[in-house]
Amino acid sequence: MDVTVFFRKLYKEGIKIVLKDDGLNIKSDSKIKPETLAEIKRNKELLIDYLKSYENDESSEKLLAKVVPYNKEELSHIPLSFSQERFWFLDQLQGGSEEYHIHTVIRLKGGIDTVILETI
Repeated sequence: MDVTVFFRKLYKEGIKIVLKDDGLNIKSDSKIKPETLAEIKRNKELLIDYLKSYENDESSEKLLAKVVPYNKEELSHIPLSFSQERFWFLDQLQGGSEEYHIHTVIRLKGGIDTVILETI
């Protein structure tokens, strides 16, 4: 069984599995299908071993240590991501294209709280 594919399937079904006291803790907002529960039980040891392999993994902590938030007062601009740069380049190249614009009209009903709108 490919564990990552199985976890992806569980995610799509709204099921989360975590390690708790060397066992599995299953969380779900809705009822779990019997066949899914049976598959979890059949592969319990494999799932526990997989989760334990990441339990003491420090790679995510090392990555987070490299992330430094921007100080908004010290910056004149925030650098663009690669995708943003690409969109800017295409827009400059094509002269104001509208391929990536999504035109939508939304009808709202009810009262408007102008105090909340002014704070946004």
